[in-house]
Amino acid sequence: MNIGWKLMTMGVSALGGVAAKRVTELIWDKGLGQSVPKGDDSDLELGVAQIAAFAAVSALISAGLTAVIEQKAAGFYGKK
Repeated sequence: MNIGWKLMTMGVSALGGVAAKRVTELIWDKGLGQSVPKGDDSDLELGVAQIAAFAAVSALISAGLTAVIEQKAAGFYGKK
């Protein structure tokens, strides 16, 4: 059990999540011209399909970015 690697993967996951949130919001707002679901009362005017699509796109971007960042971290850390 390597504590350093575990700490690095925690940081990578956090970084991937933050980056994915920003990328998803940028794509959703600028690319589609639609308001971003925020999880509050303003979402009541949005359709269920739009909220579900936002969640799916957000999860896809998050998983992809986290995988890429983790690969780069593994190369840096020496775990290829």
